[in-house]
Amino acid sequence: TTTTTTTTTTTIMKHQKQVYLVCLDGSDGSKECLVQLGKLLQDNDEVNLFTVANQHDEDCKAKAGNILVNGQENIHKVFPDVKVEHYIVFEKDAREAILDQARNLSVDFIIIGNRGLTGWKKMQLGSVSEYVVRHSECPVIVARPKE
Repeated sequence: TTTTTTTTTTTIMKHQKQVYLVCLDGSDGSKECLVQLGKLLQDNDEVNLFTVANQHDEDCKAKAGNILVNGQENIHKVFPDVKVEHYIVFEKDAREAILDQARNLSVDFIIIGNRGLTGWKKMQLGSVSEYVVRHSECPVIVARPKE
């Protein structure tokens, strides 16, 4: 009797520059995105903060801008040299906007929050994070807020 053994070699590479798309909306889930990003981020990485806002609602536009600025400030407290860009998309389906932005920026990872909606609310609103996970061309990290 002959036994054949197959081995697989996995090559682990030194950290190369990673490009992240971090989706923020001010929810607890999106705040957790920054926590998870902090666990992965290296000084040579690039972060793209992203949100969707209603173009015709001045309060919404201002809130979106504040969310991104606060996100950048939090990142720069720990990683002062990391390049951070802001993107606000107006009047577009958030799910497709996230996927389009990820493709346009050639990101390595998307980090998105999960609001944990269940039952009727989930059916009514849909799940942005679930859609992004299913349709993304790159890995997606779903950040769940601590309970």
